[in-house]
Amino acid sequence: MKQLKEIDLFEAGAGVDSYLIKDAEDLMYLSKNSALWDKSFIYYLEANLNLQGYEFTPIGDASSLFKGFFEGNGCEIRNLTISLPQTQGVGLFGYVDENTEIESVILVNANITGADGCGAVCGCNAGGKIRWCEVESSTIKGIDDMPQEDLSIGICVGANYDNGLVYGCIGNAKLITPYKEYETEEEEDIVGFNNANFVA
Repeated sequence: MKQLKEIDLFEAGAGVDSYLIKDAEDLMYLSKNSALWDKSFIYYLEANLNLQGYEFTPIGDASSLFKGFFEGNGCEIRNLTISLPQTQGVGLFGYVDENTEIESVILVNANITGADGCGAVCGCNAGGKIRWCEVESSTIKGIDDMPQEDLSIGICVGANYDNGLVYGCIGNAKLITPYKEYETEEEEDIVGFNNANFVA
């Protein structure tokens, strides 16, 4: 199984559909190469990562949703920082679709800022499966000035819809909106907006 940053994008998927993420550069490679997002590849996180000092952008966006399988293996990703105050769908994963599965990702000291649809693990889950993820000591900020009841800011997932599943996820974070700021580990705050399947 190849390490992700070692692959040739033009040959990606040629008989291989599983890749290892062993260091921060591998994860950055996935973040910066949207050509990988619409492939049904499998990614295995093999080590704890420290993203201190990295300028990270979400994996998957509104025009190119992520649709792979990401196995976190219970490894920690520390110090993920994303600052996109004009963007909707902000998190480690920005937008994911119904073909996506994300499991056992642990985020520690994440700092996420977006307009709306913000969560440490995933901004907008449009039908994917997000299971057994954990967020610790993080800050999630949504700055859109839409009515408070319409904001989608959650500890793990910002917005969950189109039959998306969020299952067995836990966490604690400071949630910040134009209307309030509070520390929470409540189940009801794991997902900001839910119009699908959320099981704590």
